[in-house]
Amino acid sequence: MKRVVYVVDDDDDVRASVEFLLESGNIEARPYASVVAFEAAFDPEVADCVLADLRMPGFSGLDLARRLHQHGYSVPVIIMTGHGGSMAVEEARKAGVFDFLKKPFDGDDLFDAIDRAMAG
Repeated sequence: MKRVVYVVDDDDDVRASVEFLLESGNIEARPYASVVAFEAAFDPEVADCVLADLRMPGFSGLDLARRLHQHGYSVPVIIMTGHGGSMAVEEARKAGVFDFLKKPFDGDDLFDAIDRAMAG
């Protein structure tokens, strides 16, 4: 069965690039431009992982991780950002984020993070 990864990023180019990488690795990408759009479509029964941008208008990737946790969903969340710093990493960990990828990242980094997240 094909793995399913939700991608939440307000940048169209980033979403398209990550979607292309995932599909090239035989992973089904479900891209969304906002946390609100993601929440409207999220299916915890099929979600293997969530990739979310740290900074987005409205709700951030950390907000998304917190909201999933509050609703009792245990799907791993990987935060992607071009604005990484030790403070953001610490906040992400406290929000229950599984991993943290600094943009730009390559396919190997992405697949390694997803494999680790899905292994638990």
